[in-house]
Amino acid sequence: MADQAKIWDRFAKKYAERKISNEDAFQKKVTQTQAYLTPESQIFEFGCGTGTIACLHSPCAKHILATDISAKMLEIAKQRAEAKDLTNITFQQGEILDFSHQLNQYDMVLAHSLLHLLGDRTSAISAAFQMLKPGGVFVSSTICLNHIALWVKTLLNLGRLLGLLPHIHFISPEVILEEIKQAGFEIDVSHHPSARAGLFIIARKPAT
Repeated sequence: MADQAKIWDRFAKKYAERKISNEDAFQKKVTQTQAYLTPESQIFEFGCGTGTIACLHSPCAKHILATDISAKMLEIAKQRAEAKDLTNITFQQGEILDFSHQLNQYDMVLAHSLLHLLGDRTSAISAAFQMLKPGGVFVSSTICLNHIALWVKTLLNLGRLLGLLPHIHFISPEVILEEIKQAGFEIDVSHHPSARAGLFIIARKPAT
């Protein structure tokens, strides 16, 4: 984790400055997510980055525990929350398995732009399932890069080997959906409007 954290530390400033590529699609995801929230909702976010998602959902929830492996990302996230006077977000460094002992604690678990970066997705998804209360939801948006050209994959893998880029896994939407189902979730929402867009999923842990 330490090597990956250092890479994301280097990217933190540029990541924070990045513009949303499709504002309409992004707002649709936000609206769909917030439809599942109440003023009493407890949220866990892993891979929170610079805090964009946590800050957006903060007014709709009771508390958010937002986590990331990058200390630099979390510094920016804290600054954003403080600037907006959002006091119901706790930021903490770590990966999801560090928090997996918190069983049946959350109404929602968030994982945005993250699953394609994880070496052990199945363990992370299973941890999310265990951390959710019965009836809770897992919300994810995942870049599926299985379609990209071989030469691009080769360059990305070279960057990883040189320690310049994070691990990136070239997975298909079908694989992500199946892994989430195999963890025990029921799919409520799934849309993948184009190859360039992220696969957005809202999956529910059965109530019983």
